[in-house]
Amino acid sequence: MKNNTATTIGLSALEADRKFSEVPVWSYRFTVTPWQSDEDSTKRCRRMARMVSVNNGWIPATELDAYTLITVKPVKQLEYEFKGEKLALLNSESLTLTCCDNKQREAIERLINQDIQQAARQLARGRNDIEADQEYGNAIISEIESSTRITVKSDYLSVFQTLQLAPKLLACGTLLLELNIKHRILANPEITLEWVIQKRPEWLKKIDQVRHVYSEFNKGFTVAKFAGIDQSASPETEIDGLGKTILEYHQEKALASKKQLANAAHSSVIHVRYGKRNESVMHLAALVQPMFDFDTLQQIDSSLLNKLAKHLKWPIQERLHTANRLAKGLYLPFFAIKFNSLEFVNYERLSVKPDIQLHFHKGVADNERAVLRLKAFSNMTRQKVIPLIVGKHSDAEQDVIFSKIKKAYETCQSFCSEKLPPLTKLPEPIISADALDQRLNNTGNRFENAILLIALANQDPKKQIRDVAFSHKIATQFMRYDHSPNHYSDSYYHNLAAGLFSKGGGQLCAIENMPGDSDLFIGLDMGGTTTRSPGFAFLFTREGAQLGWQLADRQKGERMNDEALGLLLQKSLTLYKKAHNGDFPKRITLHRDGKFYESLDIIKAFSEQHQVEVDVLEVLKSGGNCSRSSPLKRQ
Repeated sequence: MKNNTATTIGLSALEADRKFSEVPVWSYRFTVTPWQSDEDSTKRCRRMARMVSVNNGWIPATELDAYTLITVKPVKQLEYEFKGEKLALLNSESLTLTCCDNKQREAIERLINQDIQQAARQLARGRNDIEADQEYGNAIISEIESSTRITVKSDYLSVFQTLQLAPKLLACGTLLLELNIKHRILANPEITLEWVIQKRPEWLKKIDQVRHVYSEFNKGFTVAKFAGIDQSASPETEIDGLGKTILEYHQEKALASKKQLANAAHSSVIHVRYGKRNESVMHLAALVQPMFDFDTLQQIDSSLLNKLAKHLKWPIQERLHTANRLAKGLYLPFFAIKFNSLEFVNYERLSVKPDIQLHFHKGVADNERAVLRLKAFSNMTRQKVIPLIVGKHSDAEQDVIFSKIKKAYETCQSFCSEKLPPLTKLPEPIISADALDQRLNNTGNRFENAILLIALANQDPKKQIRDVAFSHKIATQFMRYDHSPNHYSDSYYHNLAAGLFSKGGGQLCAIENMPGDSDLFIGLDMGGTTTRSPGFAFLFTREGAQLGWQLADRQKGERMNDEALGLLLQKSLTLYKKAHNGDFPKRITLHRDGKFYESLDIIKAFSEQHQVEVDVLEVLKSGGNCSRSSPLKRQ
């Protein structure tokens, strides 16, 4: 870097060594007997495509429409039968798909994704340090040894560095392979659900999903929903309609090892559900493992989760190099392509940062620091600032902490052109998130239209306190009172005051010439990793004005459910229209803090209903696990 004028940009992706502007495929009309008219056509097509793939060396196959299957190479077998269904392929013909057509580009991408899964397994078979699996429809590559970055040890789980491979075919024909590197929590090999039943029975009500201890070719380790223990059954119980016992069924499948089958002979019987099926099937507890996600760990072993969380932060450069190392040598067998690294490129800052002019109360400048002399563009909209201290302290200690709170408030006043909302009298400290919840329930509307300025220590439950405040629709700004003395510099208080001012509804500056055509920006966060955490969205206009924030109901895990997402988008649009005399935004950009697990179908339906373009971007941070730009538009 020269004179501090350049910055390094890393792209977590590989690029295919050829273009996919046009892709030759073979198309087949098909018939299925019996034909279930009430079945979803996409589900039927993909089930038939898998039948074709399984019987032709796992050749990539997918649907083009409700009655047409396509493959990357011609198939010889045209008739198939499986579990009472008969499939016949008709009218074989060659066809060329083009990536400039959205529907055809999505079909090409599905074919490539299947080939990537084959490539990942081939890569794993040729190396002794990785294994391949599937997750959320994409291939994943995991290191066999647990991550050396995680020093926390556990007797029942391990953490692995895992790479998810997601193809992104652009309209220009360029194929990018997105490298989503993250940590994956898995039960140790000897930890089965039978172990939980015998050693940790209190965990059973907290475990939502289980995973087979064995893998199936081209399917990986199947995951199912745990539906409970069957006290009336044993491994020798006969399966209805099969004429064999549960144990015999697994012995004949021969997917489990001899040791696993020997343990299964003395196993408890459980019920599990696969996919979206309502009916459950019997399984053996010794042949499945419990799945440990953040939500489960929060309930069964929160202290371990807190220790792990400190190590899950992952510097960007290290993540990029690890991703490239794990994917090195990947080769797609059916499409016969390799991938090239996208080298880190140094760009001049001016080419990365647009030339934007910012309006303040007393003038125009090109950076936010000018607020110190030009004053904020508009004042806070919250009507009061309520100080709050967490923990038990002596009167003298409270006085010291409150002096830091007042310094933050006074710094905030220093860049305001008007008088700030008043800083109220210091209330009694709280000792926990539950104590705050109880106080808010008992005080009615006293905290309405206020912002809490909360002083706490490093060990205090910040996330839980934040979630409680959000659930009561109260804005918060946190500050630490236990930093070393030299940490409390002018810069510290300026940053803290800027957060307090902005979250309190103030606008530091207005943007004069915002690039692009997005009128509304929505910042989406799930608010935490537990079922107590609400999802929320903070809203900004293209000028930088805050429209406030919208709160969704408490969600489970890191995915907002479809109904909550749709409602949140609708509320955000209503708030924008209210502030703009009923006008609709031309375009909405949704920034997702972390991976976007939510439904793109909900986004698409919202976009079509209101005729508003929507872009979705995953915001990658040092602790995140992937970054994706505009998946709806596939730009």
